[in-house]
Amino acid sequence: MRIGLTGGIASGKSRIENIFRNQGYPVLDTDKVEFVLRSGELNSIEDIVTDDSFFLELIKKLSLKSKSTLKKVLPALYDNFDNFSRSSLLSYINNETYGAVNYEAYSKTINLMSVKFYEAWAIKNNFDSVLSSATIIERNNLHLVDKLYLLWISKDKQLHFLLQRENKNGSHLSRNDAIKAIERQHSAETKYKIAIENIGEENVMILNG
Repeated sequence: MRIGLTGGIASGKSRIENIFRNQGYPVLDTDKVEFVLRSGELNSIEDIVTDDSFFLELIKKLSLKSKSTLKKVLPALYDNFDNFSRSSLLSYINNETYGAVNYEAYSKTINLMSVKFYEAWAIKNNFDSVLSSATIIERNNLHLVDKLYLLWISKDKQLHFLLQRENKNGSHLSRNDAIKAIERQHSAETKYKIAIENIGEENVMILNG
């Protein structure tokens, strides 16, 4: 069975991922995949590609394609040394005029490559796996899962956890940018409504974040 795990940014998905892992489920965290796709750095996904040359070569190939496309649509994402800039990404997607368009261009590129990687990975794991992503619903990826676990959390708690996490990592995310990040995703209520319309109420499980 393909299980999906979703919820807003900083809603507690990592904790639930570990529960699934302890039960023996392979878990693919799309945050890790996305990081490799845009940066080319493999260290964040070593637990998935270790000792498996197929996945190592696949993620390298998909990363080259992702970076090539992103450089065309959002060229300032990379410096002269080909290093990805997270601050430039935030500038693009938080732009008052073109932010939504920039975010759509970024998401479209990353999602296409992420789905290709996931489909190959799920087949390798005989479809008995967990896809963890904050944007399964926003990126129209419900067709990838049979059952969905949805983390439900208040926006106030979500904002608190997001600022706490980012500042702990040294990102110094502003409160305003954190609110924008949360609002780029659907509310828990909207996620639930879309999910039950697409895969059925019996296949959507609510978890309190």
